[in-house]
Amino acid sequence: MIIIIGDSWGVGEWSIGENGCKLSGPGFGNYLSLHDQVINLSLGAGSNTDSVSRLESLLKQFTPTPNDKFLWIVTCPSRCFQQFDDPCFSDYAEQHLYNVFDQANTIASNACIKIKLIGGVCDLTDDYTQHFECLDIIVPSWGKLIDKNYPACPYFPNADILKHFEYDPTIIDNIERKSEYWEKSDCFPDSGHPNRYCHKLLRDTIFPEWSHKF
Repeated sequence: MIIIIGDSWGVGEWSIGENGCKLSGPGFGNYLSLHDQVINLSLGAGSNTDSVSRLESLLKQFTPTPNDKFLWIVTCPSRCFQQFDDPCFSDYAEQHLYNVFDQANTIASNACIKIKLIGGVCDLTDDYTQHFECLDIIVPSWGKLIDKNYPACPYFPNADILKHFEYDPTIIDNIERKSEYWEKSDCFPDSGHPNRYCHKLLRDTIFPEWSHKF
């Protein structure tokens, strides 16, 4: 069995419709379900806190086996905050990412499982998880998997976030370039989510034995 946690990037392909963003095509979990049993706990607009909470609730209802695989598509840490106007936002955001990883690591340790991490909206580096023995990064950046020139950074392109990084022009530049990339790339049909072909690419990368099948 494969268990997926994450935000809307774990749900499927999205596009812009008359009433806003809507599901328009299959996702990572759909492609996996062609070959294995899948529980997809991904949630549109969900935070990392939501992901860990959903996983914890699931593990209270069944005992995993050594063959079960747990995949987490990590989103921007800002999703865990209701307000962006706190002057310490940037410090809180990164610290919260470590805290939620620590919580997930504890849950995984108690359940005797490993959680495989995929950099979604939040692109990852080994620095984030090197102290957590139950967390393994298998795809540091889904964006860079799509395009090696993808402007990776851990934050969602949001104008309310930018003001908190005036002291670091590199972060601002990365956030702005990510926003521009999403808007211009055909791989992001709604300027915010990877398309169905990118979902298949992710499946084929993690499970190459299924890559010859659609």
